Amino acid sequence: MSQGARMTDPEQVRRFLLAGRAVVTVRQGDGRRWTFKVKGKQEIAGGPQSFLKSGPSVWFVSLLAAPGDWVYVGMIPKPEEQMRLTKKSAFNGQTRVVTVWDSLWAAVLNGRMPEGVEVWHEGQCGRCGRALTVPESIAMGLGPECATK
Repeated sequence: MSQGARMTDPEQVRRFLLAGRAVVTVRQGDGRRWTFKVKGKQEIAGGPQSFLKSGPSVWFVSLLAAPGDWVYVGMIPKPEEQMRLTKKSAFNGQTRVVTVWDSLWAAVLNGRMPEGVEVWHEGQCGRCGRALTVPESIAMGLGPECATK
């Protein structure tokens, strides 16, 4: 079984979250934890295709509400934009889960880590989902092959 790791570099966090199959736990200073899944999808005129070929073009953010129960939060339309809530979002803009994600994502996009927040990945590659075993890959959250893409 692979082991997760704390991510402290904002560029690594951004890259990991946009890789296509990222799962992170955000821990705040007050002990609250939020586990998010960020799933990428490639949008092509003929329909959605696997992002493993050319990388995702849109990302969907979900929250782990209970073991195995992911609840849709919103979408990231472009890598440099904030998450947007949609009609299918289970939360509104004032909900704590949305403000936690928004503050994390805004900080990472601005090249910094938010104050009093830890970001942990679960030990699987953020792009392909395979278990990470190489120490450098565990630290980065991406396997050696996926890190080059």
